[in-house]
Amino acid sequence: MDELLINLKNKHLIPLALILGLSVWLVMCYSHYKSFWFDTIYRVQTVDFNLLHHTLPITLSQLISANRPDLIQKVLDANYGLFGLVVTNSSGDTILYKTNAVYHRRSWQKFLSLNNLNEAAKIERFDYLTNPPPMGAFIEHLSPRDTTEPIEIGENAQPIDNAKPVTIGRVYYLREVPPSFSRDIVNFLTTGVFDISQAKRGYLIITYCVIILMLSLMTFIYLRKQALAYKQKEFKIICRELEIKRRAIENLASQLSANKSRKLWLEREAKEMTIRAKRLKHSLAQLKDYFAKLNGIAYKNKLNLSQSDLARLEESSQPNQILEEALEIIPQLNDLASNLSSQAYNLQEQCLDLENKRLEMEKMVDKAFSNGFQNFERTKLIKN
Repeated sequence: MDELLINLKNKHLIPLALILGLSVWLVMCYSHYKSFWFDTIYRVQTVDFNLLHHTLPITLSQLISANRPDLIQKVLDANYGLFGLVVTNSSGDTILYKTNAVYHRRSWQKFLSLNNLNEAAKIERFDYLTNPPPMGAFIEHLSPRDTTEPIEIGENAQPIDNAKPVTIGRVYYLREVPPSFSRDIVNFLTTGVFDISQAKRGYLIITYCVIILMLSLMTFIYLRKQALAYKQKEFKIICRELEIKRRAIENLASQLSANKSRKLWLEREAKEMTIRAKRLKHSLAQLKDYFAKLNGIAYKNKLNLSQSDLARLEESSQPNQILEEALEIIPQLNDLASNLSSQAYNLQEQCLDLENKRLEMEKMVDKAFSNGFQNFERTKLIKN
C-alpha cells in the first residue's frame, strides 16, 4: 500500500479520487434507490391498501348506490395521486372513475388501461362493490412487509336484513411505478436545490458524506505521502552515512593489514638482529681470547724478536682495539633489537585497538542499518 502511495504522482491523485468517489457514490445511491422505492414506499402503500380494503368498498358502494359521482371523485382523489384508485363496472371492462390528482409527476397514470388493470390485480387484488354495501373486508395483508397479493379472509359480511348483495362495480388499486435509477438520479440533479422530497433527501445526504469522505481520504493520502517521503529521505541519509562508515571500516581494515605486515617484519628483523648480535658477540669473544693468547706468547718471546717482528707485534695490538669497539657496538645492536621488538609490540597493540574499533564500527553499522530498515518496513506496514 505504501509503495503504491510513494509511486502515485500528485497529478494522478485527484482523478483517482474522483473516480473512486463517483463509484462509491453510485453504489450508495443505488442501494438507497432500492431501499426507498422497493422497501419503504412499497411498505407504506401496503399499509394504505390494507386500510382501504377495510373501508373503501363500503364507502364507494354506498356512494354509487346514492348516485353521488362528485363524492366518489373526492374519495378517489383523497390520496393526492400518490397511487391509483380506479372504479370499473361489475365485469371490469369499463372504467367509470379514476384518481385524477397528480403528485409531482405522473407515474401510474401513464399505464392506466384495462390490460394494466388486470396486471395490477395480480399484485394487489381488487375489491367488489356491492348493493347493499358490504359490512366488512374481503381481503387483507398479513404484514406491511408482505410482498405477495393479499389473502381472502372470508365472505363479505351480509347486511342486517340478509339481502343478497348485487355486484355493482370493482375498485382497483394501482401502486406507484418506481422510476428507473438513471431517471431518479437525473431528477435529483436537475430539480430545485430546496426540493428534497422523495428519494432526493437520501441522495443529498449520500452526496455530502461522499464529498467529506473523499476530502478526508485525499488529505490522508497527501499527509501519508509526505510522511513516507520524509521517511524515505531519512532512510537515504542513513544509507549514505552507513556507506561512509563502511568505507571507513575498509580503510581501517587495510590499515590494520598493513600494520600487521609491518609488525611481522619488525619482529622478524628484531629476531634476526638478536641472533646476529649473539653470534657476533660469541665470535668476537673467541677472537679476543685468541689474540690475548697470541699477544702473551709474543711478549714472552719479545727479547728474541727483530725490529720488524716488534713492529708487526705492535700492529697486532690494533685488532684488540677493533674487538673492543665491536664489543661496544653489540649493546647498541641489542638496544636496536629491543627497540624493534618494542615497536612490534606497539604495532600489535595498535592492531588490536584497530581491530576493536573495526568490530565496534561494524556492530554500529549493522545496528544502524537494521534500525533504519525496520523503521522503513514499519512505515510500509502501517494501515497495510
